[in-house]
Amino acid sequence: MTTVLGPSGRTSSVNGAAQRGPRQLRKFRPDVEGLRAVAVIIVVLSHLNFGFPGGYVGVDVFFVISGFLITRQLVNEYDSTGKISFKGFYSRRAKRILPAATVVIIGTVWACKTWDSPLQVRSDALDGLFAAFSGINWRLAAHGTNYFAVGTAPSPFQHYWSLSVDEQFYFVWPALLLTAGWLFGRRIGKRASLICTLIALIAVSLTLSIATTKTSSSWAYFGSQTRVWELAFGALIAVTVSVWTRMPPALASQMSWLGLIFITISCFVFNSATIYPGSAAILPVVGSAFVIAGGCPGWPHSGELVLKRRPFQFVGNISYSWYLTHWPFLMVLPTALNHSLNGREKCYVLGGSFILAAAMYFIVEQPIRSRALLSRRPTVSLSMGGVFVAASVTVALVVATGAGLPVGSSSGGTVQAAAATPTAIEAALTSAVNVKALPANVAPSLSKAGVDRPASTNKCLLGNTATQPPADSECTFGDVNGTKTMVLVGDSHANAWEPALAAFASADGFKLVQYAMAGCPPGLYPNDVDPNTNRLYTTCNEFRTAVYARLKALKPNYVVVTSELRTLDIDPSGMVTSIRNYQNAGARVIYLEDTPNPQKVGSVPDCLAKHTNNIQACAMSRSDPSTRLEAMIQRKTEAQAAQQAGATLIDPTNWFCTATSCPPVIDNMIVYADNSHITATYARWLAPLMTTALKKITG
Repeated sequence: MTTVLGPSGRTSSVNGAAQRGPRQLRKFRPDVEGLRAVAVIIVVLSHLNFGFPGGYVGVDVFFVISGFLITRQLVNEYDSTGKISFKGFYSRRAKRILPAATVVIIGTVWACKTWDSPLQVRSDALDGLFAAFSGINWRLAAHGTNYFAVGTAPSPFQHYWSLSVDEQFYFVWPALLLTAGWLFGRRIGKRASLICTLIALIAVSLTLSIATTKTSSSWAYFGSQTRVWELAFGALIAVTVSVWTRMPPALASQMSWLGLIFITISCFVFNSATIYPGSAAILPVVGSAFVIAGGCPGWPHSGELVLKRRPFQFVGNISYSWYLTHWPFLMVLPTALNHSLNGREKCYVLGGSFILAAAMYFIVEQPIRSRALLSRRPTVSLSMGGVFVAASVTVALVVATGAGLPVGSSSGGTVQAAAATPTAIEAALTSAVNVKALPANVAPSLSKAGVDRPASTNKCLLGNTATQPPADSECTFGDVNGTKTMVLVGDSHANAWEPALAAFASADGFKLVQYAMAGCPPGLYPNDVDPNTNRLYTTCNEFRTAVYARLKALKPNYVVVTSELRTLDIDPSGMVTSIRNYQNAGARVIYLEDTPNPQKVGSVPDCLAKHTNNIQACAMSRSDPSTRLEAMIQRKTEAQAAQQAGATLIDPTNWFCTATSCPPVIDNMIVYADNSHITATYARWLAPLMTTALKKITG
């Protein structure tokens, strides 16, 4: 004899056979509410870097829960009436989603207007606009494929991507459900037609997810076509719920606990280097489905034993609001404080966002959801939803159109390249460290500094999926008919030097051929990680091998190698081996050391826009290790390795810094286009200095 929880909620003693009888379907599932709490907790703690390196799987858990709950409502309505009220369905979605989402969108847009860089306010507001229309995931997917966006702060609306996927699915799911029943219901039955439709949807979407993850991580992560299968998986549990409700106690309980184990494993085994979503997402999705399916009979020893506890139920109740509020806190607060958050400040974010979420639940979510008028009259709910969307859109548009840009014009202050002599650069630097206000004739203008890239960027700086260099004829600069050849090899930092190197090549009769790949250094780094995907950069190795082969055929006179200085531990043998491979092509190798790095400052144009009256707030300290100069051991290690291999070094540090400081504006020119790359304007100005340095080597 065993004691179980009966359909009425009372305990009763039954034998094993009775336990295997049919169970009553419960309208409220405390285990699912508790699973919401698990999902939001691991997402929030992961974003705060408080453990759970794979906490992003919480979003996958949300997708499965959503697919199950919403489809169960639709199927119940379909089974009982033979139809689905689109007005009723979308009115319920409007009541559930829009009130809290609108409050957070408006509050976040206004916070960005108050504290973010003037250069970013318009972009922030447009992100809010896309979030209001449930399209932010497509904007993020496109933005994530831009290499120069890597390293910039994420959008304060980035977390709305999952809501966008959710709403895009439900925009078509009721109609698809009805269509499947109408087309195949008479042949195989309504339930079987839904099951077949969902299985096909899962198969197609999962296949797309696996394939797209290999080629474009951002489209795979944010794209609705690669995430639909997760919602469909939850929907499949809802459509087949009667099967799971009849499961025996032991099987159901084990299934539920196994699902929680799968989710836990995902949280701790997955991290930023995991190839995701792809096939890796199967583990948390199946785990979530196991918890939901295993909890269908309501046996007392399933995962519900823990998930039904009051703390989990409360967090589950406010999970939607907490998910919405925590991310803007995390993104806007560092901007307001003008520094990265420390551990104590992250605790404030954790507690503050939780308190705000609880307040929103009781003040915004619950009063609107419980209004009888909105439940009785779907038209009123839909109208209310339209008002909320209109409010978000209006605020976003007002802020976006009213975002004023600080002074600065690319039409004035143009400096002649010949001015960049050793004497001129020393005088310019000495003067630059004493300039307080942003010059009115700064070049390029603040609004254009972020796109002030060399002409070679579009066709000659390859993306992270390339494995072969472009044809030499497409990326030859300088004197294209010259009898001598110089090759530039490296990453986007190498590409940034193209204007200065091309000027030398034109003046000295060299053909300059560029082989550059985003994030791909010329040296061999066995643990190098692609900045776009956060996983091992295998295509970089293939590209570098192809460059070796191309050089042997080209037989250049000189090879200039340069790249962003890596912050990982460096094995000097990798640089030595790589340079000797370049030398095997018969070339003399010139190692151009990296430029000072403004990572600590962040985007220099953004910093200047915030500090137009004190631009020295955006200067770098030459002695700070984050600037990656003499104080950084990796710089010395890599330079010594290059010399050991027989390369000749050029150190450009004194073209950017005095003995103590590296100013952000030199001779009325903005030095950096972002938090890493120098502007094409400044590179052109340095051409005479680069020419002098190269002529000492080339004779």
